[in-house]
Amino acid sequence: MEWIDIIIFGGSFTIMSITILIIKFKKDQKKPKNVNTKMNIDDTIKTMSFFNNVLELKFKYYLNAHFIAYFVNDKDLDKKDIKKFKNDFYIDVSNMLCDDQKQQLLKVFSKQGIELYIHQTFLSLLNEYNIKFQNSNSGNVVDDTHARTLQAIYKGD
Repeated sequence: MEWIDIIIFGGSFTIMSITILIIKFKKDQKKPKNVNTKMNIDDTIKTMSFFNNVLELKFKYYLNAHFIAYFVNDKDLDKKDIKKFKNDFYIDVSNMLCDDQKQQLLKVFSKQGIELYIHQTFLSLLNEYNIKFQNSNSGNVVDDTHARTLQAIYKGD
């Protein structure tokens, strides 16, 4: 009977060990990866430069695909249009970045900070290009159409 007891005990011990390892493995996978929050200034500058380039590139797409038609035809953008474009822009930028790039940005910003930075950059670039078109079309005088667009940008939601 000794050998049977040893085999049963050994089998039970093995099964419990495997179960504990599986549970520990599942818990480790659920835990978020630790983000190293220490980043030197050069890496921060490189990360921000990259991110700003991505935002500008994506905004130029929006400019060519959507806003040029508004600006050339002197049509104003209302709050609803701006909000839709701003949200679409955020989703596009978020989907463009791979996981490693997102992790790098999390060393500079919080998740909410990234979202705010994207929205701010969009509105800032929209304002910048609105003013450029306004100045080229009306000779440094803010006409009603561009004034309404500027109000929609700054009044927001």
